[in-house]
Amino acid sequence: MLPFRRWHLAGLCLVTAGLLVEAPRSAAAAPPLRVGVVDNALPCSDVRNGFPRGSAVDLWQAIAHKTQTPFNYQSLQNPNQAVQKAAAGEIDLAISCLNVTPLRLEQVSFSSPYQEDSLALLNRREEESFLTTVAAVITEPIIRDTTILLFAVSFVAATILWTLSRGFDHKDIIGRNSRHTFFKGWMMIGMGTGIYKMGSTPPSLTMVALTNFFRLVITSIFVGAATNVLLEQRDPIDAASGDGIAAALQHMIGVDEGTVSQLWLEKQADGILSVSESLQRIVPLSGDKALIQALETNKVQAIMADTSRIKYLWGQSKTPDAFQMQARTFNTTPQGFIFGSGLSADSRKAINIAISELRFDGDTEEIIKRWAPPTPQS
Repeated sequence: MLPFRRWHLAGLCLVTAGLLVEAPRSAAAAPPLRVGVVDNALPCSDVRNGFPRGSAVDLWQAIAHKTQTPFNYQSLQNPNQAVQKAAAGEIDLAISCLNVTPLRLEQVSFSSPYQEDSLALLNRREEESFLTTVAAVITEPIIRDTTILLFAVSFVAATILWTLSRGFDHKDIIGRNSRHTFFKGWMMIGMGTGIYKMGSTPPSLTMVALTNFFRLVITSIFVGAATNVLLEQRDPIDAASGDGIAAALQHMIGVDEGTVSQLWLEKQADGILSVSESLQRIVPLSGDKALIQALETNKVQAIMADTSRIKYLWGQSKTPDAFQMQARTFNTTPQGFIFGSGLSADSRKAINIAISELRFDGDTEEIIKRWAPPTPQS
C-alpha cells in the first residue's frame, strides 16, 4: 500500500504544480484590452477630463459586461488615428461611430455594424423675403395642381349650369354680353360667392351643391399645403446629387478632420473644383468648438459630418435658429468598432455575438436614442 500512496501523493503534487504554473500563464495571456475612444465625436464618443462618454462608449461597456472583458481606455484624436493604431496593433479595439468604408477595410477589420448613418450639411439659413415666400408657395406642386383643378372643376360646372339654364339670367350675374356673363358666373362658382344665384331648377341647384362640395375639398387641400410650405421646415435636398454638391462647393465647408465626411467631400469635389480650389474651400477642423465657431463667425458657410453629429453640433450653437440642415446623403453607411490587428479571433467573435444580441434585444437602439440630440426647430 505504501508504494501506491507515494505514487498517488507524487501525482497529486505534479497536478497541483501544473495548475499553479498554468494559472499565471492564462492570466498573462489575457491582459485588459486596450480600447481607443475617438475624442470630440459626440453623440458617439468623447473624452472629457479623462472620462470617455457617448453612445458608443455606453454600448462598449454593455458588451464588456456581457463578455466579462477587462479593458483600459485611451484617447484617440480622430477616426483616421483609430484606423492607424488598430492596423499597427497599438490598440485592441477602437470605438466610436466608425464608418465602414472600402478604404478602411483594406487596412483593418470591423465588428458587426451596430447602426447606420448618413452625411449632412449644416449651413446658415437664408433670409426669406415676401417675394421668395410667394415663389415657394407658387412652385409647390400640390398647390399648383389644386389651383388648376379648382379652375377646371368650376369651368366644367359653369358650362353644365349654362347649358341647363340656357344662360345665366340673374341680374347680379348678367354682364355686357354673354361672354362676360359666363365668365362672371364661372368666377362666382370658383370663389363660392353668390352661388345660390346660379340656378333655380332642381337639376341646376343639385349641380351647384355638388360643385360647392368639391370646391370646399380642393380649397382645404390648397390651404393645408400652403400652410405647410409657410410653417414647416424645408426637407434637406440630396447632397449626393450633382446640382446639390456643386452648389454647396461654391462656398467654404468645414469638415471633421480625419473623418469620412472629409474624404467623401474631397472625392465629390474632384472633377468639380481644381486641386487649389478644393484645398481652399474644404476646411478640416478638429473639435466641436472649432466647427461651431467657424460656422457662427462665417469662417465657413457650412459644416459637414455624420447626420447624428450635425444634429448635435446644431444644438450646441448659440443661435440654432440661424441655421438649417440644407442637404444630406440619403444613402447610409454601416458603422461599427475597429478590431486591432492583434485581437484574437475568439475575442472578435465574442464581441460580434454581443453586438448582435444587443441589437436583437433592442438595447442598442435604446442606447443610441438616449444620446440622440433633438433636431433644433426654427
